[in-house]
Amino acid sequence: MTSHENKPFPNVNILGLKLYDFVENSANKYFPNVGTLSLKSKLPSNVSTDKLLDDLSEICSLSNLKSLILIDATYPTDFLVKLFKKTSQIYSLRCSSKILSKMSNDLDQLKHIVKRLYIESYEEDNSKMMKKLCLALINLEYLSVNMINGNDLYLLLSVILRTMTRQKLNSLTIQLNYEKFESLTLMSWLNDYISLNSIQCEIEHEPSSNCLDILFNDKLSRFCCDDIAL
Repeated sequence: MTSHENKPFPNVNILGLKLYDFVENSANKYFPNVGTLSLKSKLPSNVSTDKLLDDLSEICSLSNLKSLILIDATYPTDFLVKLFKKTSQIYSLRCSSKILSKMSNDLDQLKHIVKRLYIESYEEDNSKMMKKLCLALINLEYLSVNMINGNDLYLLLSVILRTMTRQKLNSLTIQLNYEKFESLTLMSWLNDYISLNSIQCEIEHEPSSNCLDILFNDKLSRFCCDDIAL
């Protein structure tokens, strides 16, 4: 069955699907104008990735997607590689650091297209992947990192500030979960690092907001620290 034989739903712009070894609740439906696709993975290890991608292509036009959200991290690497080849127009990507680690040898596929990246559940000891990512995504304008804990906070900041601020990055968000840190220590470190590395930016801090604001290229970047005691 081709997509033209499926019942069209032209008014749907945002679509969420669950993946098993099939696409749930998608039979005989086609969404021609989807711009944002959200996938939740329940894929088995032996899934046929080619068939699954063919099924997805019957549901929506992967080549026309602008935004892709990958929930969970249980995606086979070959599925991710082939999926990114088919979604060649996406400029916004939301996924976990585990997915990016799986893709570490194929980041060039995202090199020119991704301008907004949202990293969920960033785990420590991912600095090598992060450095490779920062160097690869030369057109990235906005980066958001949600950290599971703050153990790698200073290492992560140094990797981002050293590489991406000299590219096109103009806005950055780092959010810490379940962690507390001394904001004066962080502010002191940031001021020293920025001065030593001649990074052109401004830092604003409002203790009541639990956030650090950094300005790159006349745009506001924010290190948000929700539920953090100052």
